[in-house]
Amino acid sequence: MMNFLKENVVQRLVTARWLLGLAAYGSIASAAPPSYEVRFLGARYTATAINESGSVVGNLDVDGTRLSAAVSHNGLPFELLPLPSGMETSRAHDINDAGVIVGAVCPNQYVITQPLAAIWRPVGNSYEVELLGVLEGDSYSSAYAISTHGDVVGGSGFFGWSLTHPVLFTDTGPVPLPHIGAATDVNDHRHVVSGPQLLDLGTMEVQTIPLPPGNWQGFVSAALNNNDDFAGYVAGYSGCSTFPVRYLQSGGWEFLGGCATTTSATAINDRGDTLFYYYFTSSGVYLQGEGSFSIGELIDPSQGPWLVEWFGANDINESRQIIAYALNLSTNERGAVLLSPIDLYSLAVTDLVGGGNAIFTVDGATPLTNQYIVYSLRGPGSTFVRQLNVTLDLAQPALLTSGRADAQGVLQKSVHVPPAATGRTVWFQGAEQNRTTGAISEVVR
Repeated sequence: MMNFLKENVVQRLVTARWLLGLAAYGSIASAAPPSYEVRFLGARYTATAINESGSVVGNLDVDGTRLSAAVSHNGLPFELLPLPSGMETSRAHDINDAGVIVGAVCPNQYVITQPLAAIWRPVGNSYEVELLGVLEGDSYSSAYAISTHGDVVGGSGFFGWSLTHPVLFTDTGPVPLPHIGAATDVNDHRHVVSGPQLLDLGTMEVQTIPLPPGNWQGFVSAALNNNDDFAGYVAGYSGCSTFPVRYLQSGGWEFLGGCATTTSATAINDRGDTLFYYYFTSSGVYLQGEGSFSIGELIDPSQGPWLVEWFGANDINESRQIIAYALNLSTNERGAVLLSPIDLYSLAVTDLVGGGNAIFTVDGATPLTNQYIVYSLRGPGSTFVRQLNVTLDLAQPALLTSGRADAQGVLQKSVHVPPAATGRTVWFQGAEQNRTTGAISEVVR
């Protein structure tokens, strides 16, 4: 999800009491955490969001003020996204599981302060970009988040850092969202999070969650998952006043660490895994069921020495892939990285010929569990794994084959690829039968 929070807080020097928070996530674990491999996506790039297939969006810092929106597929280096006619700069905030990207563009170098909301839709191997408009009477707008179903939320107003009017971007233009503040994120149930409030886009009803016990100024939200759990920070009144927190529908408020003048949770996936940071210190992750860690300590030693910057961990998907900003201490390269568990559930395709046979190998699966391999001619999306009762319509994700993983978590099958796929781009993905406790692979194109 889009890292809305860090664009809307004043970055102040952290007090020495950040050490209280650092201790809160220093290798406190109940099980062995995963080890991560590192894929460097590009120097001077910052990654902002990742979807379930592992596609990443981010921005190239061209010269300190100019930004260019970009996308990375399958761990490959970033590629710049196209600009509408007359536009000079752009930035990407979010990408959904269908590969649709939202953000903003600008006719000059100041896309941060003078944005115009935009959407990039995948068409074949490229993208079509469209402006989404501003509210009547406003000057600027930006799209912050998009759901799998295509709901786009953001802000409209008079300055890029303070787009005070929350909006839903529709086919006919932006529509004001009533009774809430900033529209931070939207999930696949069409719920929008704004501070401690959840707005239902279907009914326009608002649910307000009472703040945790204590004397608080308020809560600033950063991310929302599909269970209506959300994460961000709660603010008190002292100098060391902010705490990274999350709210779980199943258990209420949870503090993820100690206080600092600037700290927050930044992302939460459907498992409940949560990213957070402390200004000028480090980035952390709470892995549900395993404990809290600094992200850098999860990188496998075989990957070489990396320093994960405090401000860089912006999103985590269901496969526990993390996007971050990091420095390679051997090469001094600094930029966006994709961190993937080394034992990540994976799908490999070999000897693929459209209309012929191909060998599919699922690895890293839960031993002796049912596995599915699905494909689509339209493109990747969470419908691959959220709807295993797939249709055989070639325009939609379709079941190609299934089987049972062996005792080592491997399934290998030779499969006849449908003749209708000949000469066309085909996407494949593997998924375990149990979506809640199972796994999904990256999308193979």
